[in-house]
Amino acid sequence: KLQFLYFIGKMLARHARRWMGTSAELKRCMRLTDHETRCHAITVFKTQLKEKESEIKEANMKDCEAFAEKGISEDAVRKANKMYLSDERIEKCIDDLDELLQTKDHVGSLCSEWETENKVAIRRIRVPFGVVGLFYGSDPTLTVRSIGLFLKTGNVARLKGSSNIKHTDAAIISAAHKALEAAGLPSEAVLAAPSNSEAFLSSDALDLVISVGGTELQRFVKQHSLAPVIHHGPVVCSVYVHVDAEPIQVIRIIKNAKLQDPESHNAVDHILVHRDYPKLSELLDVLHEEGVDIVGSKSIKKVTDCRVGGRADWGVEQLAKKVSVRTVSALEEAIDEMNKHSTGHVDAIITKRDDIAEQFQQEVDSVLTFHNTSPRFADAEGMGMGPGIGLAANSFSCGPISSKELLAIRYNVTSIGRTRPISAVSSNPVVSFGRNSV
Repeated sequence: KLQFLYFIGKMLARHARRWMGTSAELKRCMRLTDHETRCHAITVFKTQLKEKESEIKEANMKDCEAFAEKGISEDAVRKANKMYLSDERIEKCIDDLDELLQTKDHVGSLCSEWETENKVAIRRIRVPFGVVGLFYGSDPTLTVRSIGLFLKTGNVARLKGSSNIKHTDAAIISAAHKALEAAGLPSEAVLAAPSNSEAFLSSDALDLVISVGGTELQRFVKQHSLAPVIHHGPVVCSVYVHVDAEPIQVIRIIKNAKLQDPESHNAVDHILVHRDYPKLSELLDVLHEEGVDIVGSKSIKKVTDCRVGGRADWGVEQLAKKVSVRTVSALEEAIDEMNKHSTGHVDAIITKRDDIAEQFQQEVDSVLTFHNTSPRFADAEGMGMGPGIGLAANSFSCGPISSKELLAIRYNVTSIGRTRPISAVSSNPVVSFGRNSV
């Protein structure tokens, strides 16, 4: 038994060394690949998706049928909707890749430059992170979109979707391999992550991790990852209706924010209404007519027929035709409520007054704040940034995650033989610089 374990240990160590060496070579290869070659790979990937559509659909149906055997619940129905690749969703994937081809190439772009008093020139440029691990749920369109984004930005992709879509992901990644080979790039630049997620996250194989999913996934990735993590977790979106808000505008924005795609992360979950807003009953009637399940405070119960909710109904991502509604006495109370229950992603205000909107946008602790605008714009595509793979609220990465956000910053320093003068050396203890790519 000891000999067997020793043999297995040596084999795993050899595999790890080979993996790390391969990763270094892959990173260099992708980093030095020009934009034309990367775009060619995306173009061939798009063609492969069309040619292999029947195979991908067959694999997707296999996943859907296996998932259906697990039973049906509200959460299961929501997952099944995300899992299923309809003709329309496949076409949207193709459109996303087309749009990605048209977006500006930011690899190697200059962010800023300056010169010190000692005539040392410094340039900040954008470069690929390296090996990026994407951990996500049961949405195969995210597999397609992320592969396109990683190819566009010259990153090496390690994809870990839910086991619910393992056959679909395998078919999509196979199409990506054909595209990479056609562009003269190594197929290992896009791979499914190893099945042992904990060991993979705990290794040195990743330069960045992006997790797109629920609270459990966020907790797992944060607990085990050695690399920095960009989270797209549950997004709680609130809209505050001020006393002077234009009624027609309120109804138009709220309907769009709740009904266009109730299962989207940027659909409104909670509505705060100033207690003196004169058209509250009309707003609630419209929501009832549209079949929205209203969970209200006691003051809302006096205006319309609804279930009275408690504190547990706030700070919850609804992902359904359901919304919590309550009244507040002032803007400050609305801001306090939002900051207390928000996930720090998206909040909105509807008001005619610019000073009220400015105060709201300064004091609400969210990375995206909207004034007289539907929060449904809160993603990379809605904000004109091209296809994206989530919405981050980390301290070092905020907002939609599009191609530019998948690039790190590098400093290139140049001079004509300059050395640092003794007077410029600090007497403080030396603080080492981290080599972390973020």
